[in-house]
Amino acid sequence: AQVAALAILCLSGARGIYVLAVAERPPLQISIPDDDWGRVMAWARTTDIDSGWLADPLHAVLYGTSVRVAGERDVLVEAVKDAALGMYDRRIAVRTSERIRAVPDFLRLTPAEARRLGATYDLDYLVTEQMLDLPLAFQEGALRVYRIQ
Repeated sequence: AQVAALAILCLSGARGIYVLAVAERPPLQISIPDDDWGRVMAWARTTDIDSGWLADPLHAVLYGTSVRVAGERDVLVEAVKDAALGMYDRRIAVRTSERIRAVPDFLRLTPAEARRLGATYDLDYLVTEQMLDLPLAFQEGALRVYRIQ
């Protein structure tokens, strides 16, 4: 048992050193990075404060910060955070599950599906790297923001 505890302690320490010294993202980030995602989120902050956004449910993992934090706008679903909050509130868990099911394959989202989601959930913008036949509202690098309603 002591050997196992010592092994876990050593592995935890090594992981901590890796996160602090080697990992690409800092463990704590105070500002939004000046990259494509950061510039899209800066533009998002100029839109109507009540605008609704559709992004990859894993966008916070993919880009390092969420639409809610970096863009200060509501997003259909943020899979990781919303699921974590759902552990404490059944209504949030049910809503998160329903919204994740509404976007089963974000990378294959069609313009018609995006418009349907916009109408159903009162969403105004879609942010994606995909080229879609929708009105382009803003673009930064590979990221495109489309009007969906």
